[in-house]
Amino acid sequence: MPVMLDISMKLIEKLLKQSLILTLNFKNVGISIHAFRDSDAQYLKMEQREAQSVHQFVTQLQAVEGRLRHSYEDYHRKSHLYMKVLPEIRREFDKYAVKLEDLDYDAVLTRLATAENNLPERKKKIKEKFNFNNNNFFNRNSNNKDNANCASTSNKKRKWDNSNQCGSKESRKWVISIMLP
Repeated sequence: MPVMLDISMKLIEKLLKQSLILTLNFKNVGISIHAFRDSDAQYLKMEQREAQSVHQFVTQLQAVEGRLRHSYEDYHRKSHLYMKVLPEIRREFDKYAVKLEDLDYDAVLTRLATAENNLPERKKKIKEKFNFNNNNFFNRNSNNKDNANCASTSNKKRKWDNSNQCGSKESRKWVISIMLP
């Protein structure tokens, strides 16, 4: 719900007479309130996914933290990070019995990443996800002679250059630039 501001003309004239500049952008006020509310909800709802490392999750959290209306205190950020990582990482972290109050945010992050690296099944899942993504990326861009017309179903949606060679440097550069964030 956008914020409605009721300002009388006398007040505006008084402010202008006092050489104060009053800038009101009603559209941005409404949008920013919704954006802050959405960011707060997203921040509280976020949890680490199975195929996501602690560092990837923290990067995602920090991106949302940048859009919050008010930045959280260091202790809240540490406890939120601790509660939102996967349970097996928390259990491994708890084996070393360090209180969150005694560590700063970066130390908590480092210890959680170390706990994750101590779990061989986590390392395996992350490595499988990394290999899966890389294999899909390189298989999609390979020079396949059976597909000489570049007309596979996944490629129909893309705009290809007019060259008939699927493996030309120009088309590979174009596809790679689209695929990278």
